[in-house]
Amino acid sequence: DDGGTAVAGDFTLQIDGVTSSSGNSFAGVDAPGVDHLLLSIGGYSVGESSPVGYASSFGPDCAGSIALNETKTCTVTNNDIAPTLTVNKIVIPDTDDGRFDLRIDGSVAGSGDDVGDGGTTGAVAVSAGGHLVAESAGPDTSLADYIAVIAGDCAADGSVSLALDDDKVCTITNTKQPKLIVTKVV
Repeated sequence: DDGGTAVAGDFTLQIDGVTSSSGNSFAGVDAPGVDHLLLSIGGYSVGESSPVGYASSFGPDCAGSIALNETKTCTVTNNDIAPTLTVNKIVIPDTDDGRFDLRIDGSVAGSGDDVGDGGTTGAVAVSAGGHLVAESAGPDTSLADYIAVIAGDCAADGSVSLALDDDKVCTITNTKQPKLIVTKVV
């Protein structure tokens, strides 16, 4: 649900503590799963190695003790871990009263509504893949009055790519341009 593309076969399961007729290490299989005939009885546990970016949870029958003629069903659930993206705001000079809306993929993100120097979106959960960081002017602020630079984990155009379980930070720096007003009196 967060952009992961792994399938059951990408996870390697192992049974520890007892002997299986088909080996104690095997690729995962979607429900209903695969039977493993155990050649020994006693305490056991099921574990797995998984691709980066996935959290595992194990059902109650994934560890314990198994007796003769007993059948147990171990369910292992994997969930892709959403990456997070943080956008920080720097305004130069820091006393400038400019206000900005920090955006991820076109929408104001997290706590990034109408922020000044030191503002941030906070860590925003996004899906794995490409995203675009940008800003818009808040009330009484004109972007034309500033030189904007996007940096950090973002490219200069605001693009950034995140993998599962990534935490990336981008910074938008706005430097107030000097302004000269020339008045002509005749």
